[in-house]
Amino acid sequence: MIDEGRWFGVNKGIDYERKYGLKPRDEVFYEMYDLCGGEVFFRYYVSTGFVQTLDYYLEFEEELKNICLSIKDFDEQFSYDMYILPLFRNKKLKELGI
Repeated sequence: MIDEGRWFGVNKGIDYERKYGLKPRDEVFYEMYDLCGGEVFFRYYVSTGFVQTLDYYLEFEEELKNICLSIKDFDEQFSYDMYILPLFRNKKLKELGI
């Protein structure tokens, strides 16, 4: 059984509607979502570098982009504890000067 908020998935898709004040174009994006609730908590548009995320994850934007880009199997489930929690731990250690 999957505990709520402890597992996430990554999707790769194409947004045909996205416009940035330019002509419409196909935009490849990656998104991270909670497997239990389905809530998307991070979306990264590749060609423009545009990121949509919850405020909670803003400071880890680069790290989350790297996780998305490193994924090869989009049917796989990923552990929140293994990928996301270490980002918060490292931030706290830096704040403490350790």
